[in-house]
Amino acid sequence: MKESEEKFRSIFENANDGLMFLDMSGKVLDVNESAVRIFGRSKEELIGRHFTDVCAVSPEKTSIVETSFREVLAGRKFILPLHIKNKKGQEIDIECSASLVQSEGKALGVIAAARDVTERKRAEKELRRNEERLKILFEYAPDACVLFDMEGNFVDGNRAAERLLGYTRDEAIGKNIFDLEVFLPDGTEKALEKLAKSVNGQPTGPDEFVLIRKDGKPVTVETRTFPVRIEGRKLIHAIARDITLRKWAEEAKDKLLSNTSHELRTPLTSIEGYARFMLSGKAGDLSEEQEKCLEVIVEESDRLGGLIDNFLDLITIDIEGLRMDMKEVSIAPIVDRVISSMEIELKRKRISLSKKFPSVLGPVRGDETRLNQLFSNLLSNAIKFTPTGGSVEIRSRMSSEGIIVEVADTGIGISSKDVPHIFERFYQADSSSARKFKGVGLGLAICSEILDAHGGRIEVETEPGRGSVFRVVLPQVEEALDGE
Repeated sequence: MKESEEKFRSIFENANDGLMFLDMSGKVLDVNESAVRIFGRSKEELIGRHFTDVCAVSPEKTSIVETSFREVLAGRKFILPLHIKNKKGQEIDIECSASLVQSEGKALGVIAAARDVTERKRAEKELRRNEERLKILFEYAPDACVLFDMEGNFVDGNRAAERLLGYTRDEAIGKNIFDLEVFLPDGTEKALEKLAKSVNGQPTGPDEFVLIRKDGKPVTVETRTFPVRIEGRKLIHAIARDITLRKWAEEAKDKLLSNTSHELRTPLTSIEGYARFMLSGKAGDLSEEQEKCLEVIVEESDRLGGLIDNFLDLITIDIEGLRMDMKEVSIAPIVDRVISSMEIELKRKRISLSKKFPSVLGPVRGDETRLNQLFSNLLSNAIKFTPTGGSVEIRSRMSSEGIIVEVADTGIGISSKDVPHIFERFYQADSSSARKFKGVGLGLAICSEILDAHGGRIEVETEPGRGSVFRVVLPQVEEALDGE
């Protein structure tokens, strides 16, 4: 008997829950250390008090507690959640339970347990808050969000999905996406392939589809899918963005650029062609003054053609970014072609040009056409701003940063106040020496855009009257770096 009492006392004292032994009237006869901790009172303060007083519940809760106590005296158990304030003024959440203690059919008292569930309640509250936030984000997301099961059946969808497809949530849930016939015939096979990937746990997209709404109207969408698990259930989260207007704008833009290019280039080509024809002498002899005028026409036609290219490039960049055909390319052949294209102008200004490249120069991953445009702009500027009889040097080396190409000239240089702005669109140095050179300030801006698209950068070192060095840094392909 004594051993049993000691065992009970050990369990009572070491329990994590706050335990109180009450007499049949509800007066506290004994408490453990956990009860002292939870209620913020010493044993002496707790023993002898009525348990409703210990709990310090509100008047409206007191009657509930007392009713529950009477239930216990009648032999029934209860679990009652309470929000209380202990003696230290701390507000805590507890779960109270109680049961009748009997021996040989005689009631000895009541054992009451108080479990501190404050952290659990706080976590549950935070979880509910997060669930509400996620529900709001899902429901009011601007893109259509749909949950499918592994067979492609609708599980849930947001308001944007209802607007996109024209079906209400109730109409769609439980139905298979393919039974709704939202895909065009040539899109069904592609959609099945994407579903198979999602079922295998692979995200997909971005992919483009033309869907048919409930009202029969087509809508172009960009889709992405992600495998998710919600409450242990494997689902597919699909996001669809309506790009119908964007596609229309792209087509209109392409048509506009094509028409604009044609309308600008056709008369320009004719003007330059006739001027060159007359300069050839085939239309008759020309006076020295007439030749000079025609040379100006040819020169200005070339310059205007370059301006048209730059304007159209910037319009395209603003609308859709640079179109890039990325592959491994070698820098040296590109630079050689650029130098060859500038030979006439180099000879005309009697500018000496030297090229210093290492015998082995690793490839870069880039767009060959854009890199040609980059180095053409830099070499053209170097020639333009270098006085007659000057020199230009193109040199390259490899470093830990990648491949470095420098275009150095003995030209007029750039003032320190202009340097921070030279890569801005339409910026032109306002010094008298710079303003005599024609241009609208687009070349370096396009160079900067091209290098951004390649993950590279451009720098400049310059001194007025002594020339400039434009330094291009291009990342080298990883395979080439590994082989060094």
